[in-house]
Amino acid sequence: YAAFNMYKKNYSQAADYFKKNIQYYQQGKKVNNFFVMHAYRGLFSNSFIQSKFGETYELSNSYLDFMKKNSPEKMNEAYMTLGSFYSSTKNMDKAIEYFKKSSATTDKKNLSFINTINILLGISYEENKNLDSAKYYLDTAYDFFKDKNNAQSLAMIYYGYALINKQKENYEQAEEEIQKAISLVPSQDLMSSKFMYQSTLNDIQLAKLL
Repeated sequence: YAAFNMYKKNYSQAADYFKKNIQYYQQGKKVNNFFVMHAYRGLFSNSFIQSKFGETYELSNSYLDFMKKNSPEKMNEAYMTLGSFYSSTKNMDKAIEYFKKSSATTDKKNLSFINTINILLGISYEENKNLDSAKYYLDTAYDFFKDKNNAQSLAMIYYGYALINKQKENYEQAEEEIQKAISLVPSQDLMSSKFMYQSTLNDIQLAKLL
């Protein structure tokens, strides 16, 4: 029901169903752990869409406790989820903290996941105006993904580079990089990345005129 209501954009109703699964679990009732895990993740996503973060902050610790108890092998995913949540609230220090925990708890052989985290760290550091660290993590991710035929990851990296150069007022380079990001967006853009990249391009082009 929660997933159906998310699809229908009935976000308040979706949140109620997600909360019920979590409440049943906390009350000791029999609930499949898979549904509880996705209830937490659904609430984090839902809170971002609705910009209602209060209750979700309170759930972050119980989410970690749940994952440690029931899926300790997926703690890297749990930390990434929280990093993404804090990033959406613009609490970049917390986002960076959890992204680093995600990377540290990931199997070192899982280079794709680690470098996905590096992209998120790069963008988080850019948001914090720590441009040297931002470039370091984006460069590391680029070195990994450049030959991997992963358009989505490369697009995010170019987006990060564009943000860095926009801050440095290197507008021509920023525009070139965000155009590369836009060109890499797949025709079925499930994450609506193209809208975000296009908005960034508009910002860069406006900044050039000022």
